[in-house]
Amino acid sequence: MKQKNLFTATLVLLLILFSVTGCRQQTVETNASAAEDVSITDIEEDDTPVYLNCKSDDRFNHVLLKSKENGPCQTLTGDVLVTVVFVTDPESSWSEQDIADVKTACENGSNNLMQAAQTYGSELNIRLNYANSTIDSTLSRENLVTDDVLKAANLPEAIIVTEYLENTYSVKEAPLIFVLNRLGRSCAYNDNPPEFVLWYLDSTGDLSQDTNTYQHELLHLFGAVDLYYPENITELASEYMPDSIMNGGETIDEFTAYLVGWTNEFTEAAHYFYQETLLTTAEEIGTALAEETSTGYKTIPWLDGTYTGELVDGWPHGQGKLTWENGQSYEGEWAAGIMHGHGTELFYPPAEVTNNLVVEVSYIGEWVYGQRHGKGIATYSDGSVAEVVWEYDTQIQKTYK
Repeated sequence: MKQKNLFTATLVLLLILFSVTGCRQQTVETNASAAEDVSITDIEEDDTPVYLNCKSDDRFNHVLLKSKENGPCQTLTGDVLVTVVFVTDPESSWSEQDIADVKTACENGSNNLMQAAQTYGSELNIRLNYANSTIDSTLSRENLVTDDVLKAANLPEAIIVTEYLENTYSVKEAPLIFVLNRLGRSCAYNDNPPEFVLWYLDSTGDLSQDTNTYQHELLHLFGAVDLYYPENITELASEYMPDSIMNGGETIDEFTAYLVGWTNEFTEAAHYFYQETLLTTAEEIGTALAEETSTGYKTIPWLDGTYTGELVDGWPHGQGKLTWENGQSYEGEWAAGIMHGHGTELFYPPAEVTNNLVVEVSYIGEWVYGQRHGKGIATYSDGSVAEVVWEYDTQIQKTYK
């Protein structure tokens, strides 16, 4: 009797183990909702990519996939015309060199995207079209006067401009980019026609080097999503898709390639990212986005320190003070997250200066793109004061008072 019971128990146990193993294998093949605890180190390295099936209906069960082919711009494939509009408004103007710099960034960014699409076996031909627009009001996220911009650029009104451009130039898609020659947070709008981007200067102040922003925002118009919020998305994207352009990097990752229509399959890394983010909700992303793009007066962590002051779109903008952990601080004007305007930086508290060194302890003056630029007053640890002139963080003149 004992042997029979033992045999029966063993048989039941084997059946359970077989059932569990079979279910786990089926989970991988059908993209079921239960996420597995799999690390990137568990993926076997092979020269040949491993593709896992992802049914088209599955994207409706995952918050990060709902943007795929869900806006006016469907897929970033075939012939695409990108119209770049140089906007002149009360806060933004253009020189010939500035315009040339933007064109350089657009050409380099377009070439990067076309080459990346080719690596996924997709055909993409981006054509660039340029226009100029001068408007009386300031163009911003809060004041999106797109019709005024288009009329001033001799383009049709917003409701028909996309269809007009597609028909005139015989292209599949015709997104717009409004570029502004001032600091700000770039953003894309792809919910309704026309699909367009507001492209601002980055912290370098050099649009010719800002190919990543051009690519990042253009990818948004075709369904790509940011991978830097909430925190679990950032961590998993960094693990499975390092250097993603949607997470502060430079490469077009497999997940983004799927969203913009360059591939209909997931690589193994993208599949694991998909599985481990299945439980992320739209509410979590919305909360993180609202926090990241908050506007008002607030205290936030910033640049390895703490910032207290005015925010616009989640970035220090206006008046505020940043205090670093080592005691240094900057108080003054900010623009799009960097020191820009008039301000005071305290470098070393005098009590911490040792060995009779004479060092600069404070600077009051002008800043441009996070660098000292223009006239200012420097104070030194021995009590001396000098009038100084800076050119992009290089001191070119000093006169002691």
